[in-house]
Amino acid sequence: DFTADELKAGFYEVAKYCTSETLKLYADKHFSDDLEIQKHIKLNELKTLKEAKLSEFSYNDKIYQIDENSKVNLNGKVSAILLAQSTEKPITQVNWIAKDNSITQFTTLEFLAFSNAVAEYIETILFLNDTIRTKINQAESIEALKAIELKLENEA
Repeated sequence: DFTADELKAGFYEVAKYCTSETLKLYADKHFSDDLEIQKHIKLNELKTLKEAKLSEFSYNDKIYQIDENSKVNLNGKVSAILLAQSTEKPITQVNWIAKDNSITQFTTLEFLAFSNAVAEYIETILFLNDTIRTKINQAESIEALKAIELKLENEA
């Protein structure tokens, strides 16, 4: 037989390798009244949601990838536009690939507006994530924890 502490330690080891769904099922069955473990599950669900939200961005009815490489490319293009403004050959158009591999042609002003919208979206997701994460960490009961909605979107 295992002690409660050993079971908890085992849970955290298993948590490193399980999918969120499997871990939640296991925790709900064996640790439904353990606030610390239920917080871990809720934080894990929030992290998964945040990662999904930060992987793509909808703009003018198209989906664009905004993973780390895409953000580096986006920042590089914005820098190139700004630097080229003071040269004899300013950049006037930018072609950007959407998630479906279609190419969107932007004017430089349109592209700067697009990149600004991406930045605002990312900032919104990060701030909402932080607010929810704080609520989860401050929850003092299972009931309070269950009442916390995992929603990383502003109300319209």
